[in-house]
Amino acid sequence: MALAIETRLVTAAELLARSDECGRCELIAGEVVTMPPAGERHAALCALITCHLWLWSRAGGGGRVLESSGGFLLSTQPDTVRAPDVAWLSPRRSAAAAAAGYPLGAPDLAVEVASPSDTTTAVHDKASMWLAHGAQVVWVVWPAQQTVWNWSRDAGRVVLRNDATLTSPLLPGFALPLAELFAE
Repeated sequence: MALAIETRLVTAAELLARSDECGRCELIAGEVVTMPPAGERHAALCALITCHLWLWSRAGGGGRVLESSGGFLLSTQPDTVRAPDVAWLSPRRSAAAAAAGYPLGAPDLAVEVASPSDTTTAVHDKASMWLAHGAQVVWVVWPAQQTVWNWSRDAGRVVLRNDATLTSPLLPGFALPLAELFAE
């Protein structure tokens, strides 16, 4: 559950200048929202996905992999800056995003790991937000159900179960067996 910590509208530039003060925060329509720390299982899944994407990227996939402290400017006046649990920017986007500040628009791939307190509606809304702001693919990991929603702008949502392998045409050669992801 997110807790509002600000009463006046804040800009993305102000949020970036204060990023060391507020921990993991997002900016939603100008309002700073702090995100409580995730549990160990959530953090471990995010780390594993980040690691697999990073290794794939370094082995030739290219682009840039970001973890949850990296925000994306989705809209302005009032500003909205959101941060997926894991993000991947294509080589083209990562070159443009290398400047200081928040990259404009959603990452090419946004990954959200559902927390026990997340509702299906809230997660659906966040995944839809990433797609509406330019993400090509969104993966929503459901640890309790050991499933992943693999959403793409072209194919819609596909539910992958524990015996499937997470792949995407966006990431040629990337493959993460869900049995490995959920092995703990």
